[in-house]
Amino acid sequence: MAAICCNLILARMLPPNPLRRSWDLRIPLLTTLAVLTYAGTLGNDFAFDDTPIVRDNPLLRHGDWTTLLTSDYWAGYHGDRSGLYRPLTMLSYALQLRISGSHPLPFHLLNILLHAACTLGLYGLVRRLCAHDTALWSAALFAVHPACSESICAVVGRADLLAAAFGLLAARFHLGAAPRQALAAAAALLLALLSKESAIALFALLPLIDLFQYRLFLRKCYSLSYLLYAGIAGLYLAWRYYVLGTLTLGEIDPFDNPLVGAEPAMRIYDAVAIAFRYLGLLVLPAHLSADYSYAALTPSAAFEIGPLVGIGLGLSALIFLLYKSFQSNSAVFFGLGWFCIALAPVSNILIPIGTVMGERLLYLPAMGFCVALAAQLQTIRRYAPPIALLLVTLFATRSAVRTSDWRDNYTLFQEATRVQPQSARAWRGLGNAAMERQQRERALISLGRALRIHPDYYEVHVDLAHHYLSIGQPDIARRHLATSLQLRADYPPAWFALGLVLYKLGEKTDAARAFEQALQLDPSYADAAYNLGVIQLDSGQPKRAQTYFQRTLTLDPEHERARSNLEAAKKMSAPNP
Repeated sequence: MAAICCNLILARMLPPNPLRRSWDLRIPLLTTLAVLTYAGTLGNDFAFDDTPIVRDNPLLRHGDWTTLLTSDYWAGYHGDRSGLYRPLTMLSYALQLRISGSHPLPFHLLNILLHAACTLGLYGLVRRLCAHDTALWSAALFAVHPACSESICAVVGRADLLAAAFGLLAARFHLGAAPRQALAAAAALLLALLSKESAIALFALLPLIDLFQYRLFLRKCYSLSYLLYAGIAGLYLAWRYYVLGTLTLGEIDPFDNPLVGAEPAMRIYDAVAIAFRYLGLLVLPAHLSADYSYAALTPSAAFEIGPLVGIGLGLSALIFLLYKSFQSNSAVFFGLGWFCIALAPVSNILIPIGTVMGERLLYLPAMGFCVALAAQLQTIRRYAPPIALLLVTLFATRSAVRTSDWRDNYTLFQEATRVQPQSARAWRGLGNAAMERQQRERALISLGRALRIHPDYYEVHVDLAHHYLSIGQPDIARRHLATSLQLRADYPPAWFALGLVLYKLGEKTDAARAFEQALQLDPSYADAAYNLGVIQLDSGQPKRAQTYFQRTLTLDPEHERARSNLEAAKKMSAPNP
């Protein structure tokens, strides 16, 4: 940290040589700052959504790249249709799995490098628009800001990292006036959209850059750039519709976003309140959580005077800051404008999205906040470097501590339940993680807590069924599965677990029906196909068993038990000499 401050002093003493300044020590210093802050993630395991999206995703492990280009983001998880489309992100996971296998370290390393690239991208962009000191401290604050930690610590945060990296690249090319630069900006914009949908904010962020840099729009021809961007938007939307059959998100579960069922006025009211909560995390990132779903944040039943006054005062203050900064400190205006524009598509204010709140959604908006903060600090002149250095030190320390929370599911959900004790998903995650550690009492307490918060949590009943089956109590497991299927009859893991229970009880015919139902609901369910093969083998029908074992190996070529049982079935069906 002291090196940054010393470098800043030296830079002021040197003659104003733009070429020399562009290759000073700031670039390696910012890179080192970003990498060292998150180096603690290199020893972390896959956690939370990393497991279904990356590690255990059959589309990544066994599908071809054409499949990834034409699949829903969650298609590998029991054929879910989320309405999310992020093929470039999925291709990056698939490529890493092919090259380095399923060890988590390379995935975390690439996330750190992408974050470092975004830090340098922000530095380069702001340096073109503002004073170099503002650029340095903007990038340094962003490199270590704890509110961005989820996007780096979680492997699935790569979607935010890629979208931001390509978005910054598009912004840099957009600054140029040559036609080839406009074409490059359009290509980078398309790559950002194919990484994550939130990159749609770039269609407003690029005009913000023009407003900041050119004010009266007189210095270059904008028609080519914006015609290209409009064409890219049309191309992206057309392809998205071709792949998913819709331009909107799929059905949004109120469990993930309780605002989805609210009246528009009430949704906007709550969403604005949550937007200020986001701002609070950027100002004071002390209490961070991996989950804010039901019932961590609950929608308001009606408008209340206290919150309304608070929201009104907050909005008035924000508008006043934007107005004053536009007149007197354009860099602060640029940063605040960036924050507001980048947050708008993911805030539930314009349209409901798939989650009520998520710290990963702050990655792009945090850039604007850091620019505004750094620009404001420059107004206090000689006190700016020590205050900025103190903030960088505090943020870096908090982020380094946060990396240890993402060590594995147990530590992650233990912290999440502490910060958000009303999150049913966090308690379920802690319960399953405790079960993996053979901490059965802790697991049952945690899963029970999840059910008390959300009695209709059908997935928890499946978790409990697996627990009771593992300790030799299939009858209790069967009751939990009956409840789960009553709550949601089309959940493949529930039918699969029911098949295991029925097989344990000796009801093999009914077990086969349960496995068939699971396979019908999710044709990629390799273990369901395998268990059907086992039942056929037990029933003395090796030829039918071969069909199921071959299907299992098609879905999962690494399924060794299916391979060995296939050989056994072939021997059984071979004619006697």
